[in-house]
Amino acid sequence: APEWYEGYKPFELYPPGIFFFLYVLNLLVKDSLAVWYVGLLLIMLAGIGSFLLFGKIVKISKFKAIASFLFFFASPLMILNIVRRGRYPEIFGWLIFILFCCGVYYFKEKRINWIFIPFILIYSFLMLAYMYIFVVASILILSLFLVKKGWERLLIVLGALISFALTFFWWK
Repeated sequence: APEWYEGYKPFELYPPGIFFFLYVLNLLVKDSLAVWYVGLLLIMLAGIGSFLLFGKIVKISKFKAIASFLFFFASPLMILNIVRRGRYPEIFGWLIFILFCCGVYYFKEKRINWIFIPFILIYSFLMLAYMYIFVVASILILSLFLVKKGWERLLIVLGALISFALTFFWWK
């Protein structure tokens, strides 16, 4: 965004996760308005997929998972925030949060193994996506920490520290 506010000021004001997500699409399309519309479409499709994945983990029907998607992403408040106010980073943060919730529910019942590595990456990308949602996710990871015992707690703390280290470049 070199033409905005005398340089790259949006990176100082906005979380950079949405910009990282749309960067490859911007290289292909070269039209910023089309990139934002296609990006919203991709976020909605990924939202459907993440709610279906969450429904599979929690063991609810596909109808209930799609209805949950519609209640979450198609609610009047979300449509108002996305379409009228253009709060793409927030909806992208909620999408990453749903994926994060999938990981929390998955590891609540199962032992922590190598699948925890993508969970750490999702947690760190959530920090880059939207900071306020990251705070809510930190409460969830704390609850996962309280449920686990022994060396799994150490892995959770280590994973949180790794995610902080991966996002160190963005800290002020």
